[in-house]
Amino acid sequence: MNLKLKPRVVLIGFLPGFLFICGIILTYKQFDFHQILIKSKELTLIIGIAIIILSFIIGQVFDSFREWVIENNFAKCWKRKNRKDINWDFFYNASDEDIDKLDNNYYLFYVLNLDLSICLSVLILASIANLILIMFSVVKCDCLAITTSLIFIAIYGISIFLLVKDASILREEIAKHTNKSNNEKKTAPE
Repeated sequence: MNLKLKPRVVLIGFLPGFLFICGIILTYKQFDFHQILIKSKELTLIIGIAIIILSFIIGQVFDSFREWVIENNFAKCWKRKNRKDINWDFFYNASDEDIDKLDNNYYLFYVLNLDLSICLSVLILASIANLILIMFSVVKCDCLAITTSLIFIAIYGISIFLLVKDASILREEIAKHTNKSNNEKKTAPE
C-alpha cells in the first residue's frame, strides 16, 4: 500500500481544523500560555493522535461548509456581476498535467483561503462569546483578558478580509484558465 500525503490533504484537511483547535484553546484558557505549556507536558501519544484526527474532521466540516454554502452562493453572486464562473468540466476533461498545474497554483490556495476564513469566522464568534462571559461573570473587570480578546477579534477580522480578497482574485484566475481551455477546444480546427 502506497500512502502519499498530498499538500492538498495536509493543507485543506488538517490546517483549518488545527487552527480552530488552537484558537479555541487560546480563547477559553484566558490566553494563559503558562497553563498551556504545563498541559502540553501531559500530552500523550493517544491525545496527540486524537488531536490530529479531530483536526482533520473539523477541517473537513469547514471544507464541506465551503462547498455547500459558499460555492453555491458565491457562484450566483459571481454570475450576477457578469463574470465568467469556473468551468467545472475542466477538471473532468483536461489532462492530468493541466489539472495539477491549476490545482497547485490556484485552486488549492483558493480553497485553503476560504476554509481558513470560515475557521476564523467561527473563532470570532467563540471570542465574542468568551468576551461576553468575561464581562458578565467577573465582578472586577479583567482588562487584560478583554483587551486580548479584542485584539484577537481584530486580527481574525483583518485576516478574514485579506483571505477572502485573495480567494476572490484566485477564483478569477481559475475561471480565466478553465474557460480559456474550454474556448481553445471550441476554436480548435477539426
